[in-house]
Amino acid sequence: VSASKRADNLSMLKAFGSAVADWQEGAPPIVIAKCHPFDPMEDLIREALAEAAPDVYTKVFGTDVPLDELLSTADVMVGNSSASGLEALAAGVVPLFFHNPYVYDVSALYSVTDAVFIVSDDRELSSALRTVRSGGDEVRKRRQAAQERLRYLFHELDGEAERRFFDFLGETDDPSEGMTGWPASLS
Repeated sequence: VSASKRADNLSMLKAFGSAVADWQEGAPPIVIAKCHPFDPMEDLIREALAEAAPDVYTKVFGTDVPLDELLSTADVMVGNSSASGLEALAAGVVPLFFHNPYVYDVSALYSVTDAVFIVSDDRELSSALRTVRSGGDEVRKRRQAAQERLRYLFHELDGEAERRFFDFLGETDDPSEGMTGWPASLS
């Protein structure tokens, strides 16, 4: 669970419970869950998934566990937040973006639709989970697109952004040089 809106989290949780409850291909999935810091609902997740999918092993982590540690063990990330979805892309994990069609949502994941699966209900979520679990060309294409989109959004992913920024500032006495839309008050 990765958004701070309780209604969206509950809608996503209900759909996820339904999607994994009818799992029939091979061993049931192992679910690792983490709450958004603004909406800690660990007990609710445990109860809902135990009721909907009692055969699915679920481990719920608190907000103190870094998301990147959990993503390092994942094949897929189900969420409704662009920040966690982008983290998943960067970690090589396919995000399933749970979109609530009843609310206007501004998310960076809408700009990388070829790299994520956008789902709105339990049937779409179940289908996307099966697609990711089976691997294949569709998943390979999305992972490849993810790398291209991340480079587009963040340019170089080398951990040197701060250095490049300070180098840029040091190149000129006028930081607005060559930039459009630079506020005159900052020049």
